Amino acid sequence: MNKLFILFKLFSICLGLNLITGLISFIILIKNDFNKEKFIYQNTSSIVVATGGSNRILRGVQLIEEDLKRKMLITGVGKGISKIDIASAINANKVQTEILECCVDLDLSATNTQGNAHEAGIWLKKNNSSSSFLVTANYHMPRLILEFSRLNPKINLNIVPVKPDMDPISNIYLPNNFLLISKEFLKFILTKAKVILI
Repeated sequence: MNKLFILFKLFSICLGLNLITGLISFIILIKNDFNKEKFIYQNTSSIVVATGGSNRILRGVQLIEEDLKRKMLITGVGKGISKIDIASAINANKVQTEILECCVDLDLSATNTQGNAHEAGIWLKKNNSSSSFLVTANYHMPRLILEFSRLNPKINLNIVPVKPDMDPISNIYLPNNFLLISKEFLKFILTKAKVILI
C-alpha cells in the first residue's frame, strides 16, 4: 500500500512538473511565433476570421481595405447575429460597413475550433482558394492552425495573430488570464494528441 502511494505521488509530481513546463513552453511559443503577422503568400485573396473578439474582425476588415479584391469569412458568428451587429461591435466607419456588406460571409454553424476549420475549408473550396489569411487571437492561433492543417492540409496560410485589448499573454499574472491560457494550453495538448493519433 505504501509503495503504491509513493508511486502515485511520484507520478503526480512528474505529471505536475510536465504540465508546468509545457505551459511555460506554450507561452514562449505564442510570444515568439505568434507575436507578429507572417505574410508569405502575397497573392492571397481570402481571409478567414475565427470569432471571439471584435479586434479580430476589425483586423480582417482592414486586410480588405488594403486590397478590395479580398473576400472574408467570419466563422462561428452564432445564430441571430447580423452584419449590422458586427459593424456596431467594431465601430465600423462608412467604408468598413460597406466592406462588411459586400465582401464578408458569415458562418452561423461552427461552435468550436474544429467547426471553424471545417466551415472555413468548405468556404475556401467554394471560392477556389489555395491560400488564406488566418485571423484569430494570438493565444488561440496554435490550436486553430493544428485543426486547420489537419482538415485543410492543401491550404497555405498567412498568419494574422491579434492581441486582445487585455492581452492574456502579456498579463498572465492576472488570475483570469492565467486560467484562460491554462485552459487553452490543455485544449492545445488534446488537439495535438488527436492529430498525432489520427
